[in-house]
Amino acid sequence: MMSERHTSTVDIKMDGGGLTPFSAIHNHEHVSIDDSDLVEVLRGEGPDGLMWRILAGGSPEDFATFAERGTRGALKTSGMRGPKLYPGQVVNTWIGQADQSPPFVMVRAAPEVTRVVAVCASGDEYRLTFSDVIEPFELRFGGTFLPETDPVADLRVESSIAPQ
Repeated sequence: MMSERHTSTVDIKMDGGGLTPFSAIHNHEHVSIDDSDLVEVLRGEGPDGLMWRILAGGSPEDFATFAERGTRGALKTSGMRGPKLYPGQVVNTWIGQADQSPPFVMVRAAPEVTRVVAVCASGDEYRLTFSDVIEPFELRFGGTFLPETDPVADLRVESSIAPQ
């Protein structure tokens, strides 16, 4: 018997390098930010040798996800806290920019999310590549740098679950 695969797409309207997924949580480095134990769930490299990694951890009600980015000598860390996912939502999104680095988009997503594409004002698209589902958190994580002169206008979220 053949299984049927459904793809649904949700557009999230916004105002205004290569990725390496990590599949085994036990191999990740633990760090502490604001007394929370965080785990590295994804890392990558952007333009001009900029490195980045996503750190996550916390309780279901107060879940932290931070993007650490920059060069080895100058790292900037920022991100979001709150529920793992808000009721009825399949992604939580953070977009920000630190001094001397391009804008960065980061998501934490339900396991059924298969792809997120950042669509910039120009129409250019930037696909976020996700981690596998990180079992202790039951979430996937994604992120990428974006161009400085082309703000995000839309996030296209695709899921493997058929719409109701």
